[in-house]
Amino acid sequence: MKLKEIELIPLSRKKIIVKEMCCLYKKLKLLEINQKNGKKLMAENKIGDQKYDILRSHSVFEGILELLDNNQKLIITNEFLENKRRDWGDDFWSKSTFYKRKNDAINTFIFYLYA
Repeated sequence: MKLKEIELIPLSRKKIIVKEMCCLYKKLKLLEINQKNGKKLMAENKIGDQKYDILRSHSVFEGILELLDNNQKLIITNEFLENKRRDWGDDFWSKSTFYKRKNDAINTFIFYLYA
């Protein structure tokens, strides 16, 4: 998928894609910790096959984060991985700059995800 194609997707859909990938990553990390602790996987913790295949190795997700620049990584981490307060970006940028950078971070994340 080309970056221009990604820009045509509505922002609300792109946010959902990134949010789902981050949720899957968190679940995989939790399952990995549970496996290391000797706990058996329960059927209710299973993840959809297609999405699970995308993130089977958490290193794919972490690899995408490594490709992002520092601002993009900060935004994806704080907005989608951690539950930061809603106005955390005000500490770094003006609102308009934050939303521009957030949109750029989301577009770049999706570009690397589907590249």
